[in-house]
Amino acid sequence: MKLLRINVRAQCRPALLTLGATLFLLVCLSSCGVYSFKSSGGPLVESIAVTQLDNKTNQSGIADRITELVVDQMIRDGTIDVVSPSSAEAVLQGSLIGYSREPFEYDETDQVPRFVVRLTLELSLVRSSNGEEIWKFTFANEGVYKADGETEEDGQLRAAQLIAVDIINKTTRTW
Repeated sequence: MKLLRINVRAQCRPALLTLGATLFLLVCLSSCGVYSFKSSGGPLVESIAVTQLDNKTNQSGIADRITELVVDQMIRDGTIDVVSPSSAEAVLQGSLIGYSREPFEYDETDQVPRFVVRLTLELSLVRSSNGEEIWKFTFANEGVYKADGETEEDGQLRAAQLIAVDIINKTTRTW
């Protein structure tokens, strides 16, 4: 009588590996929780007034353009009502504290095909009812423009648009 010897270890190994891999994936997935890049809460305030930015640079008129751009972007975003200071829950105030324009790159003949404009704003959001500072932050960004066919104002606009988005995110998205 011959005994049929079965190697149980060898036959069970693939099943154990599959089971082990499945358990590992389940543990990993269940421990991850839920992550999101959306904000978890609403805006910090319901209504805001944006005061004219002070200009502490030697660039005339740019603070006015940035103020208008921030207001326009906030209105377009629609998360917070932009109202007059007398009826606003909070007031956005601050200064343009830095401005620079520099070559962004050089070509093989040492010409500058693109320039970069850098803007820095120091802003605070203050509650109208009691003067409490909700946040104070320094925003900085840059805008690149082509020397051929574009102007320094194009770079300023690009940098200001990015800062406006940052301001809106800081005010309306609680991460």
